[in-house]
Amino acid sequence: MMSFQWENMHKFEQYYEASITDDVIDQICKYYDVEDITELTDEEMTEVMEFRRQFSDCMVMQCGFSNAYNEWVMGDDSRECM
Repeated sequence: MMSFQWENMHKFEQYYEASITDDVIDQICKYYDVEDITELTDEEMTEVMEFRRQFSDCMVMQCGFSNAYNEWVMGDDSRECM
């Protein structure tokens, strides 16, 4: 008997992570009334990261917050990634 296998599981993970990231970015942009995550100020992103810290690192939405932060950083060469 063969043990359980799930071929291409990484494709599911990539899909879910992209979906979570899109949802997190959409909620942040909607809250701050901006079109793009890169339009947030340093203060606004600090507020988002403070909100994020109140939740467990194991929470599934954490990857979306990390990706949103990194996308924000990449929008300004003077910022540094986490």
